[in-house]
Amino acid sequence: MHKNKEKYYEKENKYHYEKKSHNNLFKIKINTIIGILRKLFKHTVQKNLFLLTASHIRKRSFRNKFLKHQ
Repeated sequence: MHKNKEKYYEKENKYHYEKKSHNNLFKIKINTIIGILRKLFKHTVQKNLFLLTASHIRKRSFRNKFLKHQ
Protein backbone atom coordinates (compact mmCIF):
# COMPACT_ATOMS: atom_id res chain seq x y z
CA MET A 1 0.00 0.00 0.00
CA HIS A 2 2.76 2.44 1.01
CA LYS A 3 4.78 1.94 -2.19
CA ASN A 4 1.72 2.30 -4.38
CA LYS A 5 0.76 5.46 -2.54
CA GLU A 6 4.23 6.93 -3.27
CA LYS A 7 3.88 6.02 -6.93
CA TYR A 8 0.46 7.62 -7.01
CA TYR A 9 1.79 10.83 -5.49
CA GLU A 10 4.74 10.78 -7.87
CA LYS A 11 2.33 10.55 -10.80
CA GLU A 12 0.15 13.31 -9.36
CA ASN A 13 3.15 15.59 -8.81
CA LYS A 14 4.44 14.91 -12.31
CA TYR A 15 1.02 15.65 -13.79
CA HIS A 16 0.71 18.79 -11.67
CA TYR A 17 4.19 19.92 -12.69
CA GLU A 18 3.50 19.29 -16.39
CA LYS A 19 0.21 21.16 -16.15
CA LYS A 20 1.92 24.04 -14.32
CA SER A 21 4.73 24.27 -16.85
CA HIS A 22 2.19 24.22 -19.70
CA ASN A 23 0.27 27.07 -18.04
CA ASN A 24 3.50 29.03 -17.58
CA LEU A 25 4.38 28.59 -21.25
CA PHE A 26 0.91 29.76 -22.18
CA LYS A 27 1.26 32.82 -19.91
CA ILE A 28 4.68 33.58 -21.40
CA LYS A 29 3.26 33.39 -24.93
CA ILE A 30 0.40 35.73 -24.03
CA ASN A 31 2.76 38.17 -22.33
CA THR A 32 5.11 38.26 -25.32
CA ILE A 33 2.19 38.90 -27.68
CA ILE A 34 0.89 41.68 -25.42
CA GLY A 35 4.40 43.14 -25.19
CA ILE A 36 4.84 43.15 -28.95
CA LEU A 37 1.44 44.77 -29.49
CA ARG A 38 2.17 47.37 -26.82
CA LYS A 39 5.51 48.23 -28.43
CA LEU A 40 3.92 48.55 -31.85
CA PHE A 41 1.09 50.68 -30.50
CA LYS A 42 3.48 52.88 -28.53
CA HIS A 43 5.70 53.35 -31.57
CA THR A 44 2.81 54.33 -33.87
CA VAL A 45 1.31 56.67 -31.26
CA GLN A 46 4.67 58.38 -30.68
CA LYS A 47 5.20 58.71 -34.42
CA ASN A 48 1.73 60.23 -34.89
CA LEU A 49 2.22 62.59 -31.96
CA PHE A 50 5.55 63.68 -33.39
CA LEU A 51 3.99 64.29 -36.80
CA LEU A 52 1.11 66.21 -35.24
CA THR A 53 3.38 68.41 -33.16
CA ALA A 54 5.74 68.94 -36.10
CA SER A 55 2.90 70.04 -38.40
CA HIS A 56 1.49 72.25 -35.64
CA ILE A 57 4.88 73.94 -35.12
CA ARG A 58 5.32 74.34 -38.87
CA LYS A 59 1.89 75.99 -39.19
CA ARG A 60 2.57 78.29 -36.26
CA SER A 61 5.98 79.38 -37.54
CA PHE A 62 4.51 79.95 -41.01
CA ARG A 63 1.71 82.04 -39.49
CA ASN A 64 4.21 84.07 -37.42
CA LYS A 65 6.37 84.74 -40.47
CA PHE A 66 3.29 85.67 -42.49
CA LEU A 67 2.05 88.07 -39.79
CA LYS A 68 5.50 89.68 -39.46
CA HIS A 69 5.57 90.46 -43.17
CA GLN A 70 2.13 92.05 -43.16
